[in-house]
Amino acid sequence: MKIASFTAEKHSGMKIFKPVQYLHIVGNHENLSAVRVRVRLVNSESGRVDEIIPFIALDVLGEVASMNEGFFVGRNSGGVADAGNVFAVNVMLHPSASIYLSNDKFLEVDIEGLDSAAETIVYGIETANIDKEFVCRYNKFYMSAGELQKTFSVGENENLILPKDSFEEVSLHYHNGSTCNYLMDELKSLMMAKNDIVSVSDYHFSDGVTKAFIAQFGYRSMFGLDVSEVESFDVRRASANTAFEFILIDTLKS
Repeated sequence: MKIASFTAEKHSGMKIFKPVQYLHIVGNHENLSAVRVRVRLVNSESGRVDEIIPFIALDVLGEVASMNEGFFVGRNSGGVADAGNVFAVNVMLHPSASIYLSNDKFLEVDIEGLDSAAETIVYGIETANIDKEFVCRYNKFYMSAGELQKTFSVGENENLILPKDSFEEVSLHYHNGSTCNYLMDELKSLMMAKNDIVSVSDYHFSDGVTKAFIAQFGYRSMFGLDVSEVESFDVRRASANTAFEFILIDTLKS
C-alpha cells in the first residue's frame, strides 16, 4: 500500500488508516543516519496520542527490523541504469502481525533529513494477521558525557538495542538471580549465533563491475538483546567523552 511519494527535505503528517506491520521506505539518499523517522499512534475518539517511535535514524530502524526478519540493504546504487534506489528499509511496528488501524485510530508518520532533490516513497506493508491490542514502542535511553557506568531498570521492555563500539561491557541481571556479562567480542559472537540478519552495507557498480560487496551476519552496527526475563542491566564504558544513546523496545497496549 503506497502511503506517499515526495521530493523534499522532510514530509510531515503522513496518515495510515489500514492495518500494517512495517513501513517500507525507499529513496536515493546516501546518508541514512541523517534521515530520521517519527511515528505517532492517534486515537481521534479519545484524543490519545502515543509516540511509538520518537525521531530515530533510519539506518537504526532498518537494522532493528532486520533483527526480527529479513535483511537490511544500506546501499545499492551507482554507475548503471538498473542499480535501483540507494536504500530500501523496513521500519517494524509489530514483530509478528499488522497493528489494528481504522478511521478513528491511525498512524501519523514524519520523516526528515532527506535529500531535497531525490524522491522518497513510503509504503505500508499489510499482513493477514492483525493484532488489535499491541504495537511496538521504541524508547530512548541515555548515559551522559562523564558517566562511565550506569544501571538501568528494564521494566516492561522486551528488547535492548545497543550501538556497536560505544561501550565496553554490558551485564544483564535476570529475574531468577543470574547475571550474564558480555564484552564487545562476546556480543558479536552472540549476534552471529542467534540472528538470521544479512546486512549488505555497501553494494555498488562501476562500468558494470561490482566494486564492493560487504555482507555481515548477525549484526551491522547494532546489538539486539532479548531482555524480557531481565530485571536490570549495567552498561560500562572505557571512555565517557560523549553521551551514549540506546533503545529499549516494549509493546504498548493501544
